[in-house]
Amino acid sequence: MPDPTQNAGIVGVTFASMVIGFIGAVLGVSYVPEMSKKQMFAALLAGLCCAAFITPVATHWYAIYFAAPTPQFLENGAAFLLGISGMYIVPGFLSISRAFRDNPLGFIDRLRGRTPPGGQP
Repeated sequence: MPDPTQNAGIVGVTFASMVIGFIGAVLGVSYVPEMSKKQMFAALLAGLCCAAFITPVATHWYAIYFAAPTPQFLENGAAFLLGISGMYIVPGFLSISRAFRDNPLGFIDRLRGRTPPGGQP
């Protein structure tokens, strides 16, 4: 009989990753100071989406890097941690995107470890 927690949906998102990621997002939001309902909903959605869509990528990378199947407890742990930190991952990614938008060449130079004379632009 197949494992019900491995019920893969669209693009490999599992039900278990979504539930565990949502629990992580709820716990993460509970430790954040005052938030409006709109901000709280966005933070929960960010945590859920990060857990749902980044967990399969992380577990696939693990399987390739270690040449072994990913243990279920590791997949669940990754989903939980991504759920907790999702509300910070999304704004961080947006600020990186804005930095690239504002100065693409300077952004690439900073990634390569090259800074212009006088510091960063």
